[in-house]
Amino acid sequence: MWFPSVAFAAMPDIDEPHRSAVTNRGDTAVVVGIEDYFVLPDVPYATRDAEAFYDFAVYTRGIPSDRVTLMTGPVSREKLSSALQAAGKSTAAGGTVFVYFAGHGAASPSTGERILVGADAQADLETFQARAVTVADVRSWVTSGGGAAVLVLDTCYSGRSRAGGDLVAGKRFAVPAYAMAPAANVVEWTAAGPDQWSGPLDSARHGAFTYLAIGAMRGWADGQRDGVRDGTVTVEEASLYVEEGLRTLQIRDQRPERVGEGTMVLSKGKEPAPVLTPPVAPAPVAAAPQPATPAPAPVSYGEGPGQIMYMSMSLVTLYVDGVMRLVGTTGSVRIDDLAPGPHLVEIKNGFNKTLVEQDVVVPPGTQLRLQYKDKTLRELSRGPVDKSPPPADPMAPAVFPSGGPPAELRAAPPRALPGGVAMHVQAMKAIPMSDAQLEYLRGLAMTGTFTCAEAAELVAVLQFSEKRVAAAQALSGSIVDPQNLETLLTAFRFESERTQVRAMFGR
Repeated sequence: MWFPSVAFAAMPDIDEPHRSAVTNRGDTAVVVGIEDYFVLPDVPYATRDAEAFYDFAVYTRGIPSDRVTLMTGPVSREKLSSALQAAGKSTAAGGTVFVYFAGHGAASPSTGERILVGADAQADLETFQARAVTVADVRSWVTSGGGAAVLVLDTCYSGRSRAGGDLVAGKRFAVPAYAMAPAANVVEWTAAGPDQWSGPLDSARHGAFTYLAIGAMRGWADGQRDGVRDGTVTVEEASLYVEEGLRTLQIRDQRPERVGEGTMVLSKGKEPAPVLTPPVAPAPVAAAPQPATPAPAPVSYGEGPGQIMYMSMSLVTLYVDGVMRLVGTTGSVRIDDLAPGPHLVEIKNGFNKTLVEQDVVVPPGTQLRLQYKDKTLRELSRGPVDKSPPPADPMAPAVFPSGGPPAELRAAPPRALPGGVAMHVQAMKAIPMSDAQLEYLRGLAMTGTFTCAEAAELVAVLQFSEKRVAAAQALSGSIVDPQNLETLLTAFRFESERTQVRAMFGR
């Protein structure tokens, strides 16, 4: 079980670099922290973990900063493999490649081989492995130039997230016993055993393994084995320190594993070791005495239904009580006639991944003003309900029969697409999977009407013929100027595609 520790707050901050006078010009490092996965659960503190390891590599190990690659954010399989291969080729015999990875790991669903998962992996077994690199490939790439390698992997391979949930619903990944066979000239240090999981240390705002491992290499582990501080931290000293530290902090369900030469020197950090203090359960708080008379009822702005005024600073979709209210855009929406009481508010990204799920209580006759920003839904204010005529419903359907809207609507200006078409083109380009791009576009079709020129810009983002045709089908009912169909057809590369789209419009 994981316990935040009040005593832990007084320990050294590993986010402040520990500087040594050492320089290792022949070394390189690839430092990866994937905190925000598009579909899979996020990895709390992975960005902070990677930044702290970057500081260790540059300031404590002494690797030149131009030979350290720090990657956070949406790191894909391609970005990861490219950086690892480049580091290996640039590190000759006598040098060492340090690889740090904080993110999701798993075992290959087909072979059981250990894999490190890119940010764009999907939550299904068919595509899961395709967006990952194998640990075996990592070892091969980073030693290709003749150098040694140290792999520090804050992940686990059992198919569980850092918060303990499943990466793929209902699926655990068993790792074969031979998965951690030693390799020549490579030290591999991973955060947990095959059937365990790597969790966070919330009081330090880091992964538990990462916090202790970086601390160990800053000098905390010097003398761990024999009690003699000699100014160096070896692999064995560091791994022993982390194991003891986890036990001291009463983290019983995680035991790191290490293979490779234990005498290799990881650093010459000189920071003295802190005293680790086991977490102490807070003393029970006595219940407050009950008032003799009931507390007065809260001030109400009126009677009857309430409202939510929602504002978003990000391209997300809003659901209230399971009903979609605002699709994939920034902006605001007013939701009227809500029954007083609790309502479930969900914020999802373009991959239908839930970013926030929160119950809010709407008092009678009250408008609750909410804002989503930086993965947080917060209440800005509240006041009386707005009784002015409701604004145009951004979710009102604009679905017309094949051939476009009636003539009276064609003459009217199109309902503006929230944010403008250029913003949504960029948002689609940031989504790596064509199926997810198409789903984004289908949601967008519910928010406004389109000219053929706007539809062409959106459709052109998709790379595959069948997806472009499906996108045209999704948008066809909301196109206001079908007489300009030839403009839309410029987004299609083949005559067979154009023929299918013409048929949608009865041409």
